[in-house]
Amino acid sequence: MSSQEKNKQGKIIGFIVGAIVFGLVSFGLKSCFFGDVTTEMKKVVNEMNAETPTVIDEYTRLDSVALTGKKKFEYYYTIKGATTFAKSNTEMMRKTMKGAIITELKSNPDMNAFSRNNITLGYNYFNEQAELILDLEIKAEEYK
Repeated sequence: MSSQEKNKQGKIIGFIVGAIVFGLVSFGLKSCFFGDVTTEMKKVVNEMNAETPTVIDEYTRLDSVALTGKKKFEYYYTIKGATTFAKSNTEMMRKTMKGAIITELKSNPDMNAFSRNNITLGYNYFNEQAELILDLEIKAEEYK
């Protein structure tokens, strides 16, 4: 891999991590979970999807969010300029991004609704051809 490709991939990782933080903050600020958690999460999904697609940065677009299980909240992103990643790069990206998400969940008080309600988070990244290039799942016990 050339240094130019590595530099581009590093930028993409940085932007993806930024997008993750944006998504977490958007969700955290919109949710208090005063009633039934599933009902409250459905409301948040509807509110967030009314504002999508949302361009996060030059590489990242939040396309939608979904409640895919009783307590699983998923984000769906498109990464501009991404095709696929080598398996070694995918694992490095997975580890880097998962660590950034967990750090944000643990340190940001706006995210207490997640841990308090044992919510599993899913992150799905697609290229511009709608091919899945990376997915992550973070269970509540990983960030408590």
